[in-house]
Amino acid sequence: MKKKFMTLAAVLCCAMSLTMFTACGSDDDNDKDSNNTVQEYDATPVAAVLECSFEVSEDMLSVLDLTVDYYDNDGKLQTEKLTQKKWSKTVKAKLPASLGACLKAQLKDGVDVNTIDAIKLLRGYSCKGYSVTATGDMASNFKGNSNRSSITLKGEDLLSVLSEEGGVLISYLYDFADNGKVVDGSWK
Repeated sequence: MKKKFMTLAAVLCCAMSLTMFTACGSDDDNDKDSNNTVQEYDATPVAAVLECSFEVSEDMLSVLDLTVDYYDNDGKLQTEKLTQKKWSKTVKAKLPASLGACLKAQLKDGVDVNTIDAIKLLRGYSCKGYSVTATGDMASNFKGNSNRSSITLKGEDLLSVLSEEGGVLISYLYDFADNGKVVDGSWK
């Protein structure tokens, strides 16, 4: 009986040792696989994004017809009438692209500038141009500008400002190359 007991004890010890070594070996293999897995990230720019906004004064809305020209997602020039003090738009287009916006003004029909004692001319804008990857992450290329300035003018001075600028109050344009690099362009 003692011999049977020793044989049974030896078999149990071997079985437990085999289980422990197998479990350890299995964990090591799993760690090795997870450590050797490298996830690749493609940082190649595929699209251009423009985030833009304009801000005008209530005075301007009352005496001026304001419009915004901008390039849409397909690169086509669009025009929107500005009827509120703030306007904003985000546009995304395939590379290469030219994206921009332009705020234009002209005197409303029937407005007599000689009756305008003072008008607050507010030129507020913010624009960001950058390229993005296929996953939507921002690439390293970025351009941005913002400003908010105002001046109070007499009616006849407003006319001279509008004629000097050709009716353009604010404009910006960014040109994006095939590789996503962005540079300042000029409004076309």
